[in-house]
Amino acid sequence: MGLNRTQLKILSILEKSSPMDRKALFFESGLPACSFRGRLSELRKKGLIDYNKERVWLKKTSNNTIIPEKKGDIYSFKKQKYDFNSLTSIKEPNNLINRKLTIVLSDLHLGDKNVMINTYKSTISNLLNKIALLSTEGPFDTITVILNGDAVSGRNIFRGQEAQNIFNKGNMQILYASAYLYQLNEQLEQYANVEWFIIKGNHDQYSGDNYAWLLADKLRALGLDAFYAGHEFITNLGNTEKQHWALIEHGYGGGSYYPLSYEFIRQSTKKVIETNMRQWEQGLGPIERVIVGHTHWLNTNFQQDLRWAFDVSGGFQKNNRVELGMNQRPPGVLLYAFDSNKEGLSIYDWKGGLRLFEIPPDGEVLYNEIHDPALTLNNHSDVASVLANFYKFLVEKGLVKYFE
Repeated sequence: MGLNRTQLKILSILEKSSPMDRKALFFESGLPACSFRGRLSELRKKGLIDYNKERVWLKKTSNNTIIPEKKGDIYSFKKQKYDFNSLTSIKEPNNLINRKLTIVLSDLHLGDKNVMINTYKSTISNLLNKIALLSTEGPFDTITVILNGDAVSGRNIFRGQEAQNIFNKGNMQILYASAYLYQLNEQLEQYANVEWFIIKGNHDQYSGDNYAWLLADKLRALGLDAFYAGHEFITNLGNTEKQHWALIEHGYGGGSYYPLSYEFIRQSTKKVIETNMRQWEQGLGPIERVIVGHTHWLNTNFQQDLRWAFDVSGGFQKNNRVELGMNQRPPGVLLYAFDSNKEGLSIYDWKGGLRLFEIPPDGEVLYNEIHDPALTLNNHSDVASVLANFYKFLVEKGLVKYFE
């Protein structure tokens, strides 16, 4: 019976106080609401806990439990026996998160012949450099990565897409994306445990297939702590004392002068009002940020209200669309750093302990790739190289078996 890190965290909290108020357990776990509900359901199915609408409690039994151990690239598992009255095998968590990172990236469009893969690599390099600099101020409790839609190019999204895709099979696009995301996870795990949430974008569906769900499953098979988050996701970028709630969705529409359409702004305003009513009923803080992708236009703190703002992550696909002027919009990812011991005046200066960083690529790399006549050939070459090496890795890890 395998347990992941978040399941173990809930058990360790309950070991100190069981039964426990469900809302108090939610706050102490530091998990997003959908992840918290999912972990409770999984632990109940394993026969370890039970709960009702108000309280959660441990089932007082002894059991043989599988505890994950990190060994190299993947998690191996060893069997340990313990009594739930003395959970000595569970590491005591820091219940109040003091320092954490949240990374939001979207619109990789991996599998499209116009992907700017060197621009993506440059952006990730700059992201890791920023994280390394922040780490000099102290360790992080956790890192959350939110993949906000369109990791792959998809199929039949627009007329003639088959001619623009390097390959049309969804499973191959997902495999290619998994190789890059697995590599990013390995780089981030140098600093803290990493949790992934995969949101569905408009390129993540074809003939009933849900590529975001399939990508989350693929990442879990590779040992990542990855979850499918549906069309939108609400999370606390801070901690229980300094709450900074964000509503995250892929988005839709666009404009020629702004990264968001007026219709999307109007509908998001209605959604924030409705969501804040629910937040208030649950004793939680209000939504401060609406984080979206889709328009491939890195832009932050776009305010239509003094109390909340839009942040938009950039994309990594060269713009060849005539109706959009064939003008490249700024690519990049969003990094939210939280430090409970800091305080400032704005989101760019640790307001309430939260600081937002725009992470762009190096300008020279972006310029060269935009104007590279061999971009398509380079992408074909990268696909072949990455998938060949990744296949060898899968064989070595026992995830692919064949007979010679």
